[in-house]
Amino acid sequence: MCSLLLCSCQQTTSNPRFYDEGVSQELATLRKQEIKELKYKLYFSIPEQKSVPVNGEITIEFNLDAPQEIILDFREKPEKIKSVSVNGQTARYEFHNEHIILPEKNIVEGKNNITIKFIAGNQSLNRNDEFLYTLLVPDRARTLFPCFEQPNLKATFSLRLDIPTEWKAVSNTYITKEETKGNCKTVTFAPTEPLSTYLFSFVTGKLEHQEYIEGNRKISAYYRETDSKKVAQLDTIFKQVTASLNWLEEYTNVPYPFAKYDFIILPGFQYGGMEHTGATLYNDTQMFLSENPTPDEELRRTQLIAHETAHMWFGDLVTMNWFDDVWTKEVFANYFAALITEPLFPQVNHQLNWMKTYTAASLSEDRTPGTTAIRSLHRKTAVEMLDKGGLLTEFPVGTTPDKHNFISRNRIVAGMCDATIVVESAAKGGSLITAELAESYHRDCFAFPGRATDEYSKGCNQLIRDSKASLLLSAEDLVEAMGWTLDSHPVKAENVQRSLFLELTEEEQKVVHTLEKQGNLQINTLVVETDIPVHKMSAILFELEMKGVVRVLAGGIYQLL
Repeated sequence: MCSLLLCSCQQTTSNPRFYDEGVSQELATLRKQEIKELKYKLYFSIPEQKSVPVNGEITIEFNLDAPQEIILDFREKPEKIKSVSVNGQTARYEFHNEHIILPEKNIVEGKNNITIKFIAGNQSLNRNDEFLYTLLVPDRARTLFPCFEQPNLKATFSLRLDIPTEWKAVSNTYITKEETKGNCKTVTFAPTEPLSTYLFSFVTGKLEHQEYIEGNRKISAYYRETDSKKVAQLDTIFKQVTASLNWLEEYTNVPYPFAKYDFIILPGFQYGGMEHTGATLYNDTQMFLSENPTPDEELRRTQLIAHETAHMWFGDLVTMNWFDDVWTKEVFANYFAALITEPLFPQVNHQLNWMKTYTAASLSEDRTPGTTAIRSLHRKTAVEMLDKGGLLTEFPVGTTPDKHNFISRNRIVAGMCDATIVVESAAKGGSLITAELAESYHRDCFAFPGRATDEYSKGCNQLIRDSKASLLLSAEDLVEAMGWTLDSHPVKAENVQRSLFLELTEEEQKVVHTLEKQGNLQINTLVVETDIPVHKMSAILFELEMKGVVRVLAGGIYQLL
C-alpha cells in the first residue's frame, strides 16, 4: 500500500489509448517519432536453483527533442519493480495496465537515463535444472524486463550476467570479459547492433561447446547432447550453416550483418528454431537425427538451418514495422530456404512437397478470417470493386485487348470459378483450352451438347464424349449438380460434387470410407486402419485435399469435407 501511494502520479498525456494494456499503435507511433538513439544496458543475477528469483537491473538511454511523459512496458506485477531513478534521481512513477509511467517533470531535453531495479518475470526465462534460455518472440521482452516493446524501435543491447562458475553463457555478441569470484562468474558481452526487443537473447547453463572455422568465419555450437554419434553430426550442421551464410551473402551482396553466428541446440525448445542474431536457438530433435535418418528428416534439418539463417537478413536486419507483418519475414525465410536447399536434394519432388506443405494450407486459410486483411491503403478500391465489379488481369493498365491473350485470361477465370460451362465451341476452339485448365484445377466442367453436324457444337460434344465435361440440358441440371437450393444457398456443394463427378482410386475410396466411418483421424491411424503404407498414404491424402475431399486440421488430423 505504501509503495502505491509513493509511486502514484497524474497521467498527463492526452490520448487515452496510450494507457491500454499491451502496446497500442497510437503509443507505438508516438514513441517511434520521439525516441532516438535508444540503448539498453541489462544486468541479471542468475542463481543455480531455478526456484530462486532472478534479480535484474536495466538502464535505458535515449534522446528527446523536448521533455515529455515516458511510458515503458512491463507485463509483470507492480511489486516486482524495486526502484526507479531518472537522470540520477529517485523518481515517482505510476504502474498502470502493464506500463511504467514517468511524468514529464522528470524528463529533460536531449539525453535521458532511466534505471530500474526489478525481479525478472519467469514467463520467458524457460528455467530448467541446469540451464535457462530466453525466448521473447513476438512481444515478450516486456515479460522479462521493462522496455519499449515494438519491433520498429530498435536499440543496442549491452548485457552483463552473474552465473554459477560451472555454467557457460551465450548471447547476441561476443564475450568481452569474464571474472570469477567464489561460486559466481560475471560475464560481460559487447554491445549489439541495433535490434528489435524480440531478438535479444541469452542462454546460460551447463553446456558443451565446439567451434568450427572456415576461412575468416568462426561459428560456435553449444549443446547438451551426450550421445557421441549424434554430436558427430555437428560437422554436417556446421557445413550447412556456412553454406547458407555464403549463399545469402552472394545473393544479397550484403555481408553477414551481425557480430557472430553461434547456435545453441536445446532439449525441449518450443519451436524448430529461433533466429536470434549471434545466438540462434534450435530444437535438439530437429538437429540431432537418428542413426539412420530418412531423406525427409535430412531435408527438414537443412531447410530449418537455411530458414533461420535467411532471417538474419530478412527479419533481423530488415524488420517489420509492426506485429501484424510478422508473416512477411516468415514468407521470405521459407522462400529463400527453398532456393538454398532444393539443389542439394535433387532426388526429392520439391514441387509436390511445396504443395503439400504450403499450397493446400494457404488456399484453405485464404478463405477464412485468418487470412491477411486488405490494407487500408487499398480498402476503398476493394469496396468499389465489390460494389461495381472489377477487372483482374496480368497485363499492364492500358494494354489493348488482344485475342491472343485469352488463354492467360481464361486461366485466371478457370481457377477462380467453382465450375466452367462450355456453351459452344468448335473442334479446336479456345474454350477447350479453358476446359482443360478447369480440369487441371479440379474444378467441375459442364457442356451443352449440339447436333453432330453443327460446327460450333463439335467441341462441346467432344468434351462430353471424352468425359472431360458433364452433360447439361438445362439450368435445373446445373442447380442439381452444384447442390444449390432454389433460394440460391449452397448446401454441402463439395459433397454433392464429390459423389457425382470426382473419380477416386480404390485406395482413395478406402481412405474416404474410413473417415466416413470413424470421423477425423491422424495419418498414423489411417495407415493402421487401411493397411496402406505411410509413404503412399501421404500422397493419397494430398490428392484428396487437392480434390476438395478432405482437409487437414491442426495437429495433422484429416477431416472429410
